[in-house]
Amino acid sequence: MKEKETLPAMFESTADIYKSLYGKVKTETIKCPASLIFLGDHTHYTDGILLASAVNKYVELTAGLREDDKIEFSSVTAENGVRTSSLEKYNYWFIGDCLKTLAVILKEEGILTSGINCVMKNEIPLCLGLGTIPPHLIAFIEVINKLFHLGLSSMEVTRLSQKAEYETIGKISNRAHHYTVTHHKPGFFTKIDLKMKEIEHIDFPVNEYEVIVFDTQKKIINSRDICNQRIEECDVGIQGLKLYMWGIKSMRDIGRDFLEKHIHMIPRRVYNRCYFNVSERERVDYACQAIENQNIDDFSPCIFESHRFLKEYYDLDYKELDLLITAASESGLSHGSKIISCSTIKSTLNLVKTENAENFIEQLKTAYEKKYRNRYNVHRLKFSKTYMME
Repeated sequence: MKEKETLPAMFESTADIYKSLYGKVKTETIKCPASLIFLGDHTHYTDGILLASAVNKYVELTAGLREDDKIEFSSVTAENGVRTSSLEKYNYWFIGDCLKTLAVILKEEGILTSGINCVMKNEIPLCLGLGTIPPHLIAFIEVINKLFHLGLSSMEVTRLSQKAEYETIGKISNRAHHYTVTHHKPGFFTKIDLKMKEIEHIDFPVNEYEVIVFDTQKKIINSRDICNQRIEECDVGIQGLKLYMWGIKSMRDIGRDFLEKHIHMIPRRVYNRCYFNVSERERVDYACQAIENQNIDDFSPCIFESHRFLKEYYDLDYKELDLLITAASESGLSHGSKIISCSTIKSTLNLVKTENAENFIEQLKTAYEKKYRNRYNVHRLKFSKTYMME
């Protein structure tokens, strides 16, 4: 590699950067979108049903072969241009650790049989949380898929990327994000049934809408511990409810009536976690039916209600986000607003018609600045209009 720690940020593509760093050699490039969960948060570890979409923030990766068996990464950031980086240093949302795990898996399964140089550019906001990880892993697998002419299917790519994430971060790993990236269909929401391993595309007028993400830049302390605690509480609920009905294997085997009948049989905190999961599953089904019936007025309250249930039954309660959700609701311009779950940063997503986006953003800014003086970011996201791009 040429001895050059940084390069000007004038390069428009990772292919150009790769050429500058490693010379003109055969390379492959893949671009993968981020995933955003609209409904079904915190049901991914209970075999739930989730509604998600790919959005137009991407990871772009260019790779070429090396003569040895090493893997070398260079990362691209908007602030610093290009910085040569080992995977140990590239640990934005555990991504470096996940990529290291993935490399080991690919070598063990005989998929990665040579060293490679990689140049990676990431434009996904940190506040999207777990939705930032799969695009990195899937881009890495897909570029290897092309370099070695492997013909891996989308399901195999999904399996490998999710396996690497799960082995790195445990049960908080969300399979739905991986399915959303590999099975995204432009112009549609993606409905993922994790128990049945079924994917359905729900038609939605995405060209009329934007997703406004309000990023307070305030960190959620011990966010990973919070997620793991909820997982343990759901497991306790399942084990307790098994005593009252034979055949229960997961939360998917429990209905609202059965749960309410046994409210006194498990601790109240545990009951609340179970109740959220059961009600959220019903909410996803109802919301998808509303979209299919082209009734956005019935779909929108599901997102607001999901936020309220996360607050009341999952104890994900942050005063900054309550203010933002209240302002979004009172604006009359949001078609659904809620917390972005499984993120290290307090942020909300808001589904807004493009024609109302600027007005909506100004109203949220005004409401937030009256109470808080800290810095924040607002991201205007579109639904991704393409599949993974080469």
